[in-house]
This record gives sequence, structure tokens and C-alpha cells, in this order.
Amino acid sequence: AYPSGNEVVAKLLRINCVSFQDVCARLGIRAYPTVRMYKRDGTFAVYHGERKLDPIVAFFKSFIENEAIQMESEMVSHHSTLEEGCRVHGELKVRRVPGYFLLEADSSLDSLEPAMTNVSHRVNHLWFLDDREALKNYVKNTARHVTKDVLKNVQPMKQTEFTSYKAHMAPQHYLNVIPTIFDESVIVYQSTVQSHIADVKTTDIPQARFSYRFSPMTIKVSTQGRPFYDFLTSVFAIVGGTYTFVSLVDRFWDAASARYKDARGKLG
Repeated sequence: AYPSGNEVVAKLLRINCVSFQDVCARLGIRAYPTVRMYKRDGTFAVYHGERKLDPIVAFFKSFIENEAIQMESEMVSHHSTLEEGCRVHGELKVRRVPGYFLLEADSSLDSLEPAMTNVSHRVNHLWFLDDREALKNYVKNTARHVTKDVLKNVQPMKQTEFTSYKAHMAPQHYLNVIPTIFDESVIVYQSTVQSHIADVKTTDIPQARFSYRFSPMTIKVSTQGRPFYDFLTSVFAIVGGTYTFVSLVDRFWDAASARYKDARGKLG
């Protein structure tokens, strides 16, 4: 009853969303079971507590007494209208072997509806590092001008959005990671990425997948100048190699010409 003493009649209605999928989709049901308390005008509050009798009854009583109604005037009809989301941050320790990690919606209380689960996302920062502080100190004190262009490739997905506009679809990313060594001490990882929106089975919860592989090739960057004697040694090596190659070609040509002339003399 209301605090004023007036009685309130609460009717219970249960809908099987397996049998009435269109109705549940129109109402924006994204997880099973979903408990809502409706008023006559169609507004409602959503119950997020334990699936036990006492907490549910307490929720109904509080709802009626305080009229704490969650206003939702428009029902979800398309993924683009979904406004709920979450922020994921942290770090993973991985081996330098091919692998992947997934982002997936999950609940210990509810069974999610695959058609109403959306894993569209924006990547603010994603990079591979060995020692973040060592890299910061190196860029600041040693090689700011050298690493500027390289650091752009460390986060190729920075501030990039990936949107699934239909149900049963999810973004998939494939990163090729290239180790880069600065002055034989600081290691960073440049990356190239390819992304696309993949179809998902109608019975599976969509997952955003990030696959990565480390390139067997390593890039080395040095800020130290090359000694002049080292440069001269390389020039002499190139000149000597060129002279040797030309000499071999000349000898081969002379030998081939002599054999050809001998053969012509025997035939003539």
C-alpha cells in the first residue's frame, strides 16, 4: 500500500523470450531473466538485484513507496540506439608468440540475449611495451627527433572506433607486431593492424577479438653517428667487390670467346 493507505495491486506477467523473440526484442530485453516494474503510463524500473524472493519483494515495495521510476520512453529497436557501455583498462603480460585476447559481455546473474549484445568499441590506447619508463626517459633525454615517427606506429589503433550496426556481428582485429630496438637498449613494438566486422553465430554472444603475432624481423635504430673510417671501409669493400665481379665477368667472356673461335675454326 501507499504511505497514504491506498492499496496498490501489482500484477505479475511472465514472457518466454524464446517463444516470443519479436516481443522481447521490441521491448529491449537484453538478458534473461529481466525483471521490470511497470506503471500505467509505460515507464518502468529495472531490478538488478539477487534473484531471490525477499530482495525482489523489497524492490517492489520501495518502488511503490518512493515512485523511483527509471524513465525509458523509447524502446531499443536497433544497436545504434544503445547507450549503455563500459570502460576497460589495464595491462596483460604476454609471451612473444602469436596469441589473442577477447572482450565479451558476461553476467553471473543473467543469461544474455545474443541479438541484443553489442561489442562496438573505441580503442583509446593499445600498445606493446617492455619498459614504459625506460622508453619515456629515452625519448625525453636522448632521441626525441629520432623516435617521433616511430612512436606513431606504436599505437596504430589510437582513438579509432569500430561499430557493429547489426545484430550477430563483432569487430575482429589482427595486429602484426614488429620489435624495434633503440641504441641496443630500449625496445618498443611498432604494429600494423587490419580490422573488419565478422558475422557471429546467432546462438553465440558476440566477442571483440584482438589477434596478434610478432614479426621475426627486428628493426634497429641508432642515434650515434657512423665513424668516418667505418664509412671508408664500406666504400672500399663495395669498390673491391665490384672490381672482382667485373674481373670474373671479363675472364668468363674471354674464355667463352676463345672456345667459340676454336669451334668456328674446326667447322671452317
